[in-house]
Amino acid sequence: MTRPEAIAALRERLAEVQRCTRSFGAVLPQTNQPGPLAFFPSVLERIRLILENEHEGATGNLAAALVEVRKDIRRHPLPDLDPDLDERTQALFLLRGERGNLIEALENALDACNVLAMPLRASPEGDLELPREAVQYSLLRALDERLRRLDSSVTRLEEAAAKADTNSAAAGANHSVNQNGLINLSVRELKVDIAAARFEAKSASDPGAPPTIDLGALARSLEAIRDTARELRELVQTLQTWVAPAVVAAGRLVAAGAERAWRGLKTLVRKVRYEREPSPQAPDAIPEDHSNPFRPPLEPRVRDADSGALLATLTGNTGPVFSVGFSPDGARLVSGGDDGTLRLWDAASGALLATLTGHEGAVYSVGFSPDGKRLVSGSDDRTLRIWDAASGALLATLTGHQGAVLSVGFSPDGARLVSGSGDYTLRLWDAASGAPLATLRGHQGAFHSVSFSPHGTLLVSGSHDRTLRLWDAASGALLATLTGHEFWVSSVGFSPDGARLVSGSSDHTLRLWDAASGAPLATLRGHEGWVTSVSFSPNGKRLVSGGEDDTLRLWDAASGALLATLTGHEGAVNSVGFSPDGKRLVSGGGDGTVRLWDATIGAI
Repeated sequence: MTRPEAIAALRERLAEVQRCTRSFGAVLPQTNQPGPLAFFPSVLERIRLILENEHEGATGNLAAALVEVRKDIRRHPLPDLDPDLDERTQALFLLRGERGNLIEALENALDACNVLAMPLRASPEGDLELPREAVQYSLLRALDERLRRLDSSVTRLEEAAAKADTNSAAAGANHSVNQNGLINLSVRELKVDIAAARFEAKSASDPGAPPTIDLGALARSLEAIRDTARELRELVQTLQTWVAPAVVAAGRLVAAGAERAWRGLKTLVRKVRYEREPSPQAPDAIPEDHSNPFRPPLEPRVRDADSGALLATLTGNTGPVFSVGFSPDGARLVSGGDDGTLRLWDAASGALLATLTGHEGAVYSVGFSPDGKRLVSGSDDRTLRIWDAASGALLATLTGHQGAVLSVGFSPDGARLVSGSGDYTLRLWDAASGAPLATLRGHQGAFHSVSFSPHGTLLVSGSHDRTLRLWDAASGALLATLTGHEFWVSSVGFSPDGARLVSGSSDHTLRLWDAASGAPLATLRGHEGWVTSVSFSPNGKRLVSGGEDDTLRLWDAASGALLATLTGHEGAVNSVGFSPDGKRLVSGGGDGTVRLWDATIGAI
């Protein structure tokens, strides 16, 4: 195919994306679901702008932009049943179909981008293609084996759904949903992406293997697999009242297999990078800013924590732990998780003190009041709840958000609460009465993280729109918008003196900012996945971060040097924090555990 023909093919595919976008947008208002109605319009607007700006049909950013919107569309699950009517509706059925058509159109456009050699992300050393024989046979075989097992898990999921449909009468009224229809689109997407990944993961000796291996294409396939599998798991768990237990269990196994395949890719790329091109930078230097997520971390006097760094592992949660924190005196811990509970723990012994129930969805954020007498929590059920930290009694339920409450916190004086939500708003509340004080708008995406400044005069927020924003905590006025991250901003916080900000992002980086001017100070790299949580130490000299790469990392807050990498979690580290004396760390993970660590291993 000549280049003019390839450009014409790409334009045809982009026209298809435009048609599917319009069809999806036409069906969307017919639903009465606040989640999709709040989320998808901004995504559709981004697609419109991408298509509007794509005049020449050959720009280096097109593929990356299309992958981003495809990822966002996949990450927002659509229910099979209307939660208000408790039944399937024609509007939801049409919306799911149009969503599938739009995803397929985006995939076709990405294929056309690949023909024109538009990279998803360019490496500073060049592209991500290399001779197949340069990759260790054992690495490719290990990755292919993980993909083969994942393919088997998808097949078992299909079989479980078919059996559930066959036995629906015997299973009872609760299993009246068409199981096969529920998972059909996700299964088809998984099988296509797994086949593409297995083809790219062939070893040099395999029949029909191309002479080169494209790690970028392999990464895109595995990222799509992981995103689809996660969405599938969320879907069957959300509808588990109507879905057969065997289908729910099979969905979880598929998601776990996708995570293992993704970790296999990271191992492969890390070893290839180390063997081919050792970093020429000085050991203490912070890496230059670049967008390659596969570059290996530098190794400046970094020592992985040995088993002595882990002080305790607290178990009892029945799902991933999303948020953890110390009490102001350091004597207790609080955690919140996917099982909808808060748990209080003795920070010295690790004993479970209390389990607080009441939320009707996953608990995404928890925290103590400054005096340690109250707790606040934010949940997928769209509420904040205030609890008595001594008795565990529920004191108040605060309603108003139209989406999941993803981040909550007390002001330093304990008089106010702040919350950030998937409904694109930040809200301030009176902590004593629960009365709403203000609603702040400005972000073009969900608020992933919010925090008061140490003096309580400012707020910082981080969002899906890739920005941090500074707000006046009294008036609610927007003071500054900080840009630089390439993907979602998942965690933000002030330094203890209020002079700096730290942020963590799904672009795999931490960033430091001047809180007064908003100027970027440093970009810290080392994580091999989404940076989910960040926090300053009480003296402001260190930082701790948690990531989707299953690690915690300790950093020098002045130089940006990586001090230590803590391993032990068997899943993403979703939340991290220092104890008030700075001597311990707490983390909550996707493996359902809360862990305590010795923070002095990275002491400066």
